[in-house]
This record gives sequence, structure tokens and C-alpha cells, in this order.
Amino acid sequence: MNKLSSSEKYISTLVHPLGDSPSPPSEELPRTFIRENKLGVAVAAKLPDFVEETATTATKESVYTELAGLVQQFESESVSYAVIKSLLPVPKRIGDLDILVEDFSTAESLLESRGYAFESRQPYKRKYSRETDLGSVAVHLHGEIAWHGEIYVNKDVVLENTVMRNYPGGEAAVPCPTHEALIIAAHMLFEKANNRILLLDVLSYWSWYQNGELDLDQMQSMATEYGWEFGLRCFFAGVADIYEETYDEPFCTESTFASMETFPVPYNPLYGTFLIGFRQMYAIRKHRIKWVVQNKSARQIVHSLQTYLRDFPVELMNRYGFTYTMKRLRQ
Repeated sequence: MNKLSSSEKYISTLVHPLGDSPSPPSEELPRTFIRENKLGVAVAAKLPDFVEETATTATKESVYTELAGLVQQFESESVSYAVIKSLLPVPKRIGDLDILVEDFSTAESLLESRGYAFESRQPYKRKYSRETDLGSVAVHLHGEIAWHGEIYVNKDVVLENTVMRNYPGGEAAVPCPTHEALIIAAHMLFEKANNRILLLDVLSYWSWYQNGELDLDQMQSMATEYGWEFGLRCFFAGVADIYEETYDEPFCTESTFASMETFPVPYNPLYGTFLIGFRQMYAIRKHRIKWVVQNKSARQIVHSLQTYLRDFPVELMNRYGFTYTMKRLRQ
């Protein structure tokens, strides 16, 4: 595994929930590393003079203001909801709002009543946006915890076990840590153009685990329900390996997080993050397709095959395409 540079090590220590105040390195701060691991807000919290596009406050203000209004309307109309992938133990910039809802049609009507315009749709997902005095805001409504038509987590269980979490300006319902961690794993493993593990995710997992907030048996059971328990085990192993490589100490002694030699997630300096290899992408999808073949209809089997086959050219383009490569080199 490639080693982090001294400046990347410095940032990693700086943003750790129990991190001390390390001496800054002589070289410039690693902006690619900060950006690609979504650490801008966490860095700015420790280094007030740090100016970086992912740590701007204007976008956050508009999002938080809209979130407060949406929460008030959802609650007044008794719409069951959860803000997902956003309000984590390690602070991050929230770009678009991702909101899981029980009642799609009512939630869409509420958005339209606030001036939101429909933009696009995917199976189980709709995107709306609007302009506010503080800037534009986009909302992704999720009718299921799914990407590209493939469901990965039981939304009813998630919505029945939400907890309230504070954010600047109010509080909102979010998945409990066990379910939030499960959603993050599925999102990073199966959403196109992800296929990586962010240090932000590693530190979120660490925080939840240290606080005794992760029910690992339930996570594995819920992943098994939708046929991706092998992928979750791989994600656990990747999280533990990245943590140990970054902080020179084990993530934990739990066997669930045991290292898997067949699932390395090496750090790639060009991309500034920890990439899941194509062989591992294939293995994860192969295991899930086996489950789909055994449990789903012929139509769903075809859909899964088409979805996963498309993942590979998309990821090839994102990693090695000329436009993306030149953009990374310029950064």
C-alpha cells in the first residue's frame, strides 16, 4: 500500500476525533487529499485560516436553512423521513440534501410547494432544486435506499429507528448509526463513480464503533437480506486496513473487521484517496448477482446484470479517461 505523505499524515491526525495538534509540515497542505476525502470542513474547524472550496460557508447556510424548512413541513404533515449520508460524526460539507421518505408523492408535493422544480429521476429517486437568497439547493428524494434501481437496505427498518441529530439551525431525523454506516457502505460500493473508501467514512466508522453504536450482527443481517453481505465484509476489512495504515494502530480487535488479503484498498496519490480495485469490484458484484439469480425474477436478473456491467466502463472513464486525468494532474 502506498504511504501517505507527511502533509497527508498531518491532516489525517488533525481531523481524527481524538487527534492532538500536530506540528504542521513544511510543504503545502494536500488539497487533493482534503477534497477527495471530504475533509474540508473538519480541517477548517481546526485551522481557521484554511481556505478551501469544500469548506465554504455560503452553501452550508443555504442548505441548513432549507433543511430546517423541510423538516418543519415534513413533521407538520407527518411525513416519515431521514436525512442520509450527511450529518456524520466527522463534520462535512453538505452539497445536495439526500432525504429518504416513506411517502414519495406527499414529499414531492411539499417540495413543489416550497418552489422546488423537478430536475431528473431514477428508479426510487427524484432530484429537485430551487434558488434561494443564500444560493441554490438541490434535494435528492429517495423512495428506497437504492442506486440505479438496485435496493440494498430495508428502508422501513431505517425509518422506524431514526434518531434526532443537531445541525446549525436545528435538528433532523437521521438513520441510527448502525443503519447510517450500512448506507454509507452500500453507497461507496455500488454507486457509480464511487468504488473507494474515504478517510471521512473510516473516521465515522471509528467514532461509531468506539461509542458502542454499531450493531455489527444487524448490519450483516440487513446486508444479507439484499444479497451483499460479502461486499459489506469487504468494506469492513477495507475500513480497518486504512485506519491501521493511516494511524499505525489497529482499528479494533473485532473479528468482523479482520483484514482480507483478497480485498486491498490501496492509497492512490494521484486520486488522493483509497480506491477499490476492479478485481474487487467484480468479486462484490459477482456475489450479489448470484443472490439475485437465486431470489429474483428474470426481469430483475437482467436489470442487475445490465447495471453492474455498466459500472466498469464508467469507472474506467472516471479513473483513466483523458478529461478526468488532466483535471487531476492540474489539481
